[in-house]
Amino acid sequence: MVSYVIGPDLLQQSWRQKSLYVLFSGGLYGGLMFCVRSLWPTSFDLRHSITYRIIEAATMGLFWGILMSSQFNGGTTELIVAEDSMTSVTKHRGLIRWTIRRTVHKGKINAFLDLKTKSGTHLGLLLSDKGEWASRLTTGFVSIPNTLPDYEDL
Repeated sequence: MVSYVIGPDLLQQSWRQKSLYVLFSGGLYGGLMFCVRSLWPTSFDLRHSITYRIIEAATMGLFWGILMSSQFNGGTTELIVAEDSMTSVTKHRGLIRWTIRRTVHKGKINAFLDLKTKSGTHLGLLLSDKGEWASRLTTGFVSIPNTLPDYEDL
């Protein structure tokens, strides 16, 4: 049984990708917050102008984006390769700590996908014992990045 530890440095996330994640999640939250408060205003919202509500939604959205990026980008994954199975154990260590364990047996692989960027750069493989659609819905893939030392042997 061989064990590999995959940290954030092996996931090849650039600062541009991280900042886009912060802006996307913050914009999504801020936009939803602004829409909800505009459609169903409380007595507190009616006392303030629309400019105040826009600035408040943008500030809270940016705070939410930073909070979510620190929550989801702080995990490490341990890939355990045994003779008959591959297991990935992901430990998130943000404000809320949780562990996700996925196991795929070598004789029961149903979905085998290439993990690529939009430009076509190969990043690794995704393996699952469920179908592709079910694995996408339940995040049931075992991810094997191409930066592992024994990637070709796996």
